[in-house]
Amino acid sequence: ENKNRLGLSFGHISNANLGDKNPGVEIISLSYQVPF
Repeated sequence: ENKNRLGLSFGHISNANLGDKNPGVEIISLSYQVPF
């Protein structure tokens, strides 16, 4: 049985409009897990 895993996640970080500028950042993550 193949127990490998493939994952994809998305996140956003900002300063909650506490400053004059709020460019924020987007993060996309791809992961692959191989148990042993």
